[in-house]
Amino acid sequence: VLKDGRTVDVSVPIRDVKPWSPEQRQLYQATVRASAGGELLDEVTFRFGMRELKVERGHYTLNGRPFWFRGSNLVNEWHWGESFTDNIKRYIVDEARAMNLNSFRTHTCPPPHSWLDVGDEYGTFFLAEFPLLYNYANFKFTQDEYAVFHQNALTDAEGWVTQLWNHPSLAIWVLSNESRNDDEFETGPLQALVNSVDPTRTTLRT
Repeated sequence: VLKDGRTVDVSVPIRDVKPWSPEQRQLYQATVRASAGGELLDEVTFRFGMRELKVERGHYTLNGRPFWFRGSNLVNEWHWGESFTDNIKRYIVDEARAMNLNSFRTHTCPPPHSWLDVGDEYGTFFLAEFPLLYNYANFKFTQDEYAVFHQNALTDAEGWVTQLWNHPSLAIWVLSNESRNDDEFETGPLQALVNSVDPTRTTLRT
């Protein structure tokens, strides 16, 4: 939607789509340009993949076939150092496969693009957790403080979703960590926002 209220349809059909999976990592690239009066105003190029991951009768399916997540945690605040940041594939692909893992859940911070790029290219899934860390604590916010906290949480969640949603290796949005005192907000406005912005992924809480 443009500032003057006009709507521009930028949808482009892709024919003969090959779905992405851990075995067949089909990726596409798109370039979007914005011009006015013959002048190029902006341009962005990004990579993406298409796949269908959903829950059917209590079990996950990927592109219509049963799928099981076998994973571990990546705790972002641990100082991995160069041994991890310079060898992402070795850790989340090679060593993970040796342990029969196909996925990682990030702790209180969604994964950076560099991790997701490797996941896209080699077929490792991520469960991306938002930075809502409670550790089962009750912050005892006032109603005004909760209003500010909730609005910040919604803004932060939408930012992460729209920043990372093109990565097919990102499987699930995890709304919060070790929370038990804000159920009405998390299962209400927070989950509704994430589901509306990105209806292609399931959401859960930890």
